[in-house]
Amino acid sequence: MNAQKDPTEEMPRYNPLNSAHPRSSSLLNIQDPVAMHLLMETAMGDSADYEVLSYEEIEELKKEHALLTSRIEATRKKFALESKLRDAAQSLNRLYTGKDGKGGLEMGPDGIPRSPPKTRKSFLGRKSNEGSAPSKNDDEYLASMKKCEDLAQEIWRLEKRDQQLRQKILEHTAGILQMTHKGLKKNVRREELPRSPESMVSYGHQSIPRFDGADDFDDRSLYRVIDYLDDDSSRTNGLGGSLASVKALEEAEKRISLLGEKLQHTLEQVDAGLVVKDSVPQGSSGGSQLPARIDHLEKSVDALALAHARAGESNQRTIVDSEGQLQEINTRLYDMLTVSNYGQTPAVPPPNPSNRNLRSQLSFVGLALGQLTQRVEHFVEQKAILTTQIQQQRELNSKSDAQRDAQITDLTEQLAQAKKALTMTEQENQTVRDQAELLMEQLDDARQQVTLREQQRFMDESKALQAERGVNRQAMERLETELESKQQQFTEIQAALSAARNDIEIRAQQHEQQLRELSEAKEQAEIDARRSQEELTALEGEVARAQTELTVVRAELDGAYGTRAQRAADVSSNPVIQREMDELNDKNTSLVQQLESVQKEHEKIEANYAELMQEFEDLRTRHEKTQMDFTERNTNLLQDMNTMKSQHEKVKSDLDDKTTSLIHEIEYLRANPPAGQTNATDLQAKVDTLQKELKETIEDYELMTRASIEFERERDQFEVIIDGLRERCENLEGQLSDERVRWMGLKSPATMNKEGTGPSELTSTMVLKNEFKKMMRDTRAENMKALKAEKEERRRLEALVRNLRKEQQLLQSPENKVDSSQSQPMQ
Repeated sequence: MNAQKDPTEEMPRYNPLNSAHPRSSSLLNIQDPVAMHLLMETAMGDSADYEVLSYEEIEELKKEHALLTSRIEATRKKFALESKLRDAAQSLNRLYTGKDGKGGLEMGPDGIPRSPPKTRKSFLGRKSNEGSAPSKNDDEYLASMKKCEDLAQEIWRLEKRDQQLRQKILEHTAGILQMTHKGLKKNVRREELPRSPESMVSYGHQSIPRFDGADDFDDRSLYRVIDYLDDDSSRTNGLGGSLASVKALEEAEKRISLLGEKLQHTLEQVDAGLVVKDSVPQGSSGGSQLPARIDHLEKSVDALALAHARAGESNQRTIVDSEGQLQEINTRLYDMLTVSNYGQTPAVPPPNPSNRNLRSQLSFVGLALGQLTQRVEHFVEQKAILTTQIQQQRELNSKSDAQRDAQITDLTEQLAQAKKALTMTEQENQTVRDQAELLMEQLDDARQQVTLREQQRFMDESKALQAERGVNRQAMERLETELESKQQQFTEIQAALSAARNDIEIRAQQHEQQLRELSEAKEQAEIDARRSQEELTALEGEVARAQTELTVVRAELDGAYGTRAQRAADVSSNPVIQREMDELNDKNTSLVQQLESVQKEHEKIEANYAELMQEFEDLRTRHEKTQMDFTERNTNLLQDMNTMKSQHEKVKSDLDDKTTSLIHEIEYLRANPPAGQTNATDLQAKVDTLQKELKETIEDYELMTRASIEFERERDQFEVIIDGLRERCENLEGQLSDERVRWMGLKSPATMNKEGTGPSELTSTMVLKNEFKKMMRDTRAENMKALKAEKEERRRLEALVRNLRKEQQLLQSPENKVDSSQSQPMQ
């Protein structure tokens, strides 16, 4: 449920035509009795089953409603604060995950964001934490979201309870109004005909006209007129109707006509169905209309009598219904008095159900109203007593304000002590940093000792290599002596060279496999470098998050405690200061706990930074060791290549000489063949022996060539590895220098704003930063110079390898000469 108010909610209407209740619909016409009666009947029917509560229960509901309102406001403020913390955690999470292009959270199956599984490896390639662990920023973001969801649920629950209380109060109000309703006011003018059913009932015995005064019908006039006519008819025998008798008839006819019209109007008001139509023809005069008018008047009188009878029956039914309703109201009134009687007043006797007359019911209503009046007076006395007690309680609350001020002072002192403890913790952290620098210096000394030991080992290996070269030299001399006896194996040189080429290709494949393995090792090293970069980024995010949390905590403390004058004003103006002070105490306790958690997180950040520095130093040591090994091996390879080059030149010259002598000997034998078969057999055996010896010599030469090619490939591979490691070290050194510059002036938020920190300390920090940057630039320049020197040395070695390859190609050219020389004598 949304705690905020819906902006699209319809505003309450304002009806200027209804001055008694302006907050009503503008479509309602209060002048319409039928509509008002229908609304009244609907309201009475809807509120018949509503629960009616006592005065104490209503007061308790109102107090609970006020308490819920204050709790809802406090919870909403807390929800706003938690929302800000959640946004801050989300910003930290974006800062952490923004550099690798991946989102830090994944949506779970239940729609809640979850942190993806991550594995952390150290710089040595091992996993520092077995299994997967969620990111710290993601965990804090999830915790903030969880708090926000809990607060939203709490707001929804409180608002739901508040809505239930409002509904109970409104139902009680509607039920009370339904019980005490006496109907609409009968404000109907006599000239208007009632339109509503209730007004028709009440109008039955009130709107019937009474025949009194000038409007009453006089029966004597009718007989008087008839008698007068009889007297006149007896007097008209002589003259045929005198002028006086004609005037008297016309006057009587007019009076009868007026009486008929009045009676007709009265019948129309009583009931339109009782109206008798006038059947007197128009235009006749002289007394001819008088009998018809009298007949019409008699019929109207009969209809009026019938209307009187109907009105009497309707009035009787209305009286009976009123007595029944009054009996029911008295029964309900007695039940209410019985339920609400606490013994303060004597109980009212119940109404007699057998006696339903109006007087007895009205007398019971009088007794009940008298008892209600006594209870109201008793309640007024209790209200005065409660008012006195409340005033005394307020005085006690004002006396306890001094104790609250003392407690706030104690809490302020505790906060100052906590700040002092935080300052001491930062000093301890600085001591740990100094110890770390001392350890780094000791590590540099250890590196120098390791370098000296490596140099000693290199000298020992150089001596062993020189001894091995002596042995190889003796072997070469032995090969030279054996080469003189292998002149007959020259014809198999081509086949041996082909086998040697195949062997070289096999070895080349093997070296390519080793090259791939080294490439994988290089990729692993790059992965380690990226991981170190990610860990540095995570460390930056943790430091920023710690600063943000401490700033929020400080803002909460500043907002929770005002000035002493403000607190005194709040105490004098707000009667609920006790509850607010309790809430402030709880909030202060939570803030102290949050401050302790921030200190612990700060210590964790320092530990992570020390661990990161140790891993970086281990990586740097391993890189320097690898670089030294490569340098040593590269030197050995250069020496071996120079030795092999000299041996290759010597073998080449000896082989050329022996090949030339062998060719001359073969030509001599072909020019001067032996005389007997025995000499030919001996010569063939000698040729076979020479060919065998020559084959062995060529195989040894091919082995030496393959070794030189293998050394060259290994050197190229190690050069590639060294270049990658050098670039990686340069990147790591740059990151380390930037991190050191950042941490040189980095302090916790509590000490950055404390007293005593002035512009001089900031200036000294800037000077140190600038000097450190200058030192790093000089170091990088020296590294670039060393890199250029290494590149020049590599170019020189590459030129040397190219020369060796050219000489190997030249070595194969005498073999072609031998083949051509052999083919010419055979022709």
